[in-house]
Amino acid sequence: MRKKQVWRYYCDFCKKASCSAGALKSHERSCTANPNRVCRMCEKGEYTPAPLPELIKVFEGIGRPTDMEDIYHFKSDVLESPVRRLRELADGCPCCIFAAIRQAGFAPVSTFKLKDEIKSVWPDINDTQNAREHGY
Repeated sequence: MRKKQVWRYYCDFCKKASCSAGALKSHERSCTANPNRVCRMCEKGEYTPAPLPELIKVFEGIGRPTDMEDIYHFKSDVLESPVRRLRELADGCPCCIFAAIRQAGFAPVSTFKLKDEIKSVWPDINDTQNAREHGY
C-alpha cells in the first residue's frame, strides 16, 4: 500500500479548490467574487468597463432578497433595468457584469445567464484576436 499527502489550495473569495497552487493563483486573480479582480475577458476582448465599485452601485436602492427562497422567486423585471444599465457600463463584458451581480448579492439572476453571454461574445473576441495577431 502507498500513502501520499497532497496539498489542497482554496480560493480566498469563493469555494473553488485545486491541487495546483499556480492554477488557483490564476483563478483568484480573476475570480468574480474578488473585489480587486483583473478581468481576463476584458484583456482578450479589449473591453473597457467602468471600475467594479461603479458597476455594483447600479444595484443601490434595490432591496436584496433575504433568503434562498426569495432569491429564486425574486422578480426578474426588478433587475431587468439594472442589468441593462450594467451592460452599458461594463462595455458588454459578461464576466464584469456577472462579477457586479455576484458582489452586489443578486446572483443568480434569471435575466442574465453567464454561460449564454460568454458564448455570444466569443466569436467577436476570436475575430479581434485574429485581426491583432494575423492582420485579418
